[in-house]
Amino acid sequence: MPLTDDFDATFPSPMSLNVTTPGGAPVTVPIQGIENLTLPQRQRKKDTYTPISGERAGLEQMVLCSESAAEITATLTYEKAHQIAMDAICGTNGCTIQLVGPDGMTISGTGGIERIGVARAEDSRHMTSDITIALSAGWTMTDGGGTTYVQAFNETLVSGAATIDLTACGANDDEDLTGLQLTKMIVTADEDNVGEVTLAEGAINGYAPSDGFSVAVAPGDTATLTFSAAETVDATHKTLDIAGAGSEVVRIYLEAVEP
Repeated sequence: MPLTDDFDATFPSPMSLNVTTPGGAPVTVPIQGIENLTLPQRQRKKDTYTPISGERAGLEQMVLCSESAAEITATLTYEKAHQIAMDAICGTNGCTIQLVGPDGMTISGTGGIERIGVARAEDSRHMTSDITIALSAGWTMTDGGGTTYVQAFNETLVSGAATIDLTACGANDDEDLTGLQLTKMIVTADEDNVGEVTLAEGAINGYAPSDGFSVAVAPGDTATLTFSAAETVDATHKTLDIAGAGSEVVRIYLEAVEP
C-alpha cells in the first residue's frame, strides 16, 4: 500500500514519502502534512585494534567495515485514514521505501514501519503522529531520474490577472522548461484572497497540460494535479493564465520531464 506524504504549501516545495508493502495494491492515502522529517544517516560499523610493534605500536587503529541499518523518523499532521493505513502495516517486513526531496534527491531502500502512534492531542490544536521507518543497509541515494523540479514560487495577480511563462518561470523567472512536459503541479491560493482563482491554458501561446485544462482554487485551498500526457513546452505552447478578482496571491510548484 503506497503511503504518500506531501509538505503543505508553507514550505518552499513538497517532499514525498512512499511505503509500499510486498505485493500490496496501489492505494494512495492522503496526508495533511509533514511537521518534521529526519533523513537516514549512512553509518559504517567500526572495529579497532592496537598494534604491538612497528611505528604504530600502542596506537589504537580503526577499520570501517559493514554498513549499519538506518531509519527515517517523522512527525506528521494527523489524518485518520492515513493513520489507520499506516497502523495496519506496522511491522510488515520487505516494504519498498522511497523518499523524494524537493530538488529530486531520492532515497530508496527496503524495510518497514517500526513504530507509529498519535504523539500529541491538545484542545484547540491539531493532532500529530510520530512514525519511525527502519531501513536495511544498502539503501541508495540518487538524483531523481531526470525530473526537473521548480521550487514553489508566488504569483501576484494585477487587476485580477497574471500569466505564467513556462520558459521563464520560478521565483526569479530563471527556470526554462522548454522541451519538457509537465507531470505535476501544486496550486495553493493564499488564505487572504477575496475569492477563487482559476488557472487555465494561456490565451496567447497557451500551454495545455491536459485537454480543457482549468482548475479553480478557493482561498486557503490547495489543488495537486498530475499529468500523464502533457504537451511539450515550446515557443508557441508555454503560457498559463491565472484569473481572479483583484490582487490575489497564488503559490505554484511544478515538475517536468523529457518527453
